[in-house]
Amino acid sequence: MTTMRQRSRFSLQLTAAAVLVASALALAGAGARAADDPDKVPADPPLHAVVDPHYGDVLFEFYQGHYFPAITRLEVSQHFERMPHHADEAEVLRGGLLLSYGLHKQAAEVFEALLARGAPPSVRDRAWYFLAKIRYQRGLMPEASQALARIEHRLPEPLEDDRRLLQANVMMALGDNAGASKILTPIAGPKGGDLYARYNLGVALIRGGQAAQGTAVLDGLGQQAMADEESRALRDKANVALGFAALKAGQPQDARGYLQRVRLQGIEANAALLGFGWAADAMDSPKLALVPWIELAGRDAGDAAVLEAQLAVPYAYAQLHADAQALERYETAIANFQAADADIDATIAAIRDGKLVEGLVNRNPGDQMGWFQTVRDLPLMPHASLLTPVIAGNEFQ
Repeated sequence: MTTMRQRSRFSLQLTAAAVLVASALALAGAGARAADDPDKVPADPPLHAVVDPHYGDVLFEFYQGHYFPAITRLEVSQHFERMPHHADEAEVLRGGLLLSYGLHKQAAEVFEALLARGAPPSVRDRAWYFLAKIRYQRGLMPEASQALARIEHRLPEPLEDDRRLLQANVMMALGDNAGASKILTPIAGPKGGDLYARYNLGVALIRGGQAAQGTAVLDGLGQQAMADEESRALRDKANVALGFAALKAGQPQDARGYLQRVRLQGIEANAALLGFGWAADAMDSPKLALVPWIELAGRDAGDAAVLEAQLAVPYAYAQLHADAQALERYETAIANFQAADADIDATIAAIRDGKLVEGLVNRNPGDQMGWFQTVRDLPLMPHASLLTPVIAGNEFQ
């Protein structure tokens, strides 16, 4: 059972981090100091006008979303000391842009240098928050936890709720499910609360040994009417999580009930079909298991669940003593696995030959480089569909 990493919220996060950090920080002065009450949100210092024209030129590119020209002009102007009145603001903006390009180590050096010079508390806390979020995205959980620990005051809304949700996700990744549950409980709320928080709360409770409470949370989410595709996908994910948790607990009948709720054409459909078959098998009904498994085995072999189904089908035939069908299906599965292995080799060879990088560069807008979350079609190369989950993943981005 995996936590929900908030794909829609985070899909643009690496670029949005620059916007949010710089928008919140780069125009702030340096006059604010920490409040005595850690639960009080420190007040932002007043905004002030742009004095150095070169800094205004950088902001012009930045607010149009032209991040590559923005950081290029910024670093050139810094080198020639053209922005003396905006030295700190420019450096914070540079840190945000470095974050947007995934250069978290370099961005950390920028933020740490600024903080060492005595940044305002609102600047400091939000800088650490965004740094923690990027580290989380890159799978650097201990480093993300360290950054979150550096936040001294409540963040302004809605960042405070996002910070708590991020902290819970980090704690779950580090195995502290009980601690994550305490943080998520007030955020999740009843129906209408934060859907991602409710999903992760259910997962954290089940992982932490509170199976009944966690199941109740996910069950409520799994039956809730949803208004959009993103929410419906999360509902499917909750039902898949419930189904496999029930299978693990030796409750196949309950598992079937949960998995029946999953839409057949949703992104969780393959996992649901696979689990539905295993639930039938656990009930000693291999004939019933064949129905979802045969359907799944005929789908795109780029999904691991499909490959597993291609082995599960002959297994079920063998359970039914249909040895001829089982042998035929095993031979077909072997041929399909060999073909998939050859496809992977061809894709690797094309990547090493530069076709992937060349294709992605050609799809970048204008003359600037950026992230690839806006890519709508894959580069022309052998078996490009194998790359879809790779390119969509946080690690690649």
